[in-house]
Amino acid sequence: MEGVDLGDLLLVRVGRGDRQAFEELYGELAGPVYGLVGRVLRDPAQSEEVTQDVLLEVWRTAARYDPRRGSALAWVLTVAHNQVRRCLDRLTDLQRQAVTLAYYDGHTYREVAHRLAAPLGTVKTRMRDGLLRLRSCLDGASV
Repeated sequence: MEGVDLGDLLLVRVGRGDRQAFEELYGELAGPVYGLVGRVLRDPAQSEEVTQDVLLEVWRTAARYDPRRGSALAWVLTVAHNQVRRCLDRLTDLQRQAVTLAYYDGHTYREVAHRLAAPLGTVKTRMRDGLLRLRSCLDGASV
């Protein structure tokens, strides 16, 4: 299959219930998933737990993967992103704005405060509260 990499082949096999392929896929993709999750959570232990949850979701839903629509890495990162997005949607508008500007757009707290025309202390409080709610949601707790 031209243009198909090892991850693509592994994910197709995982979709058929192949446990060995899942172990190999886990080894290939746990790092990138952890990196994405870690950018938001900033806590290694929580990032590891969420990474495992994402990869468990990949095991359960791998049969939906179609290599003609994109790479295995892109599909798996989309699964991770959707978990984070679901939890972001549970934040207040103000918390979501601050977290998005800081973690997805790469702004410092001071830059976020300037963009939102809010005092720096207010932005720090929004960020702290928003990240606590986000972590709680990603850990599976109710918020």
